[in-house]
Amino acid sequence: MHIYFRTLEVKSYTQGATYTLVALISNISGHAGLWLGMSVVSVVELIGLIFMCFNALFCGRKFNLADEDEIKKELDNSERAKARQSPR
Repeated sequence: MHIYFRTLEVKSYTQGATYTLVALISNISGHAGLWLGMSVVSVVELIGLIFMCFNALFCGRKFNLADEDEIKKELDNSERAKARQSPR
């Protein structure tokens, strides 16, 4: 018994990743940010809060956050400075 091929064509199939590691990490962090409500800014603020609490509890240092009155004074001062600089 003799077995022959009809043609001498060879089909080659290659398989590769279409979803890269960077895309996977990006999608996971995107969904985590969406569902958990966390973003890079929130994480940085959380680290800052932990740092301030640590300093207040263990080092005895307290950070003064700006009051609304101080913010209004700064805005008024900057508006006055701009008014003096602008030519009339």
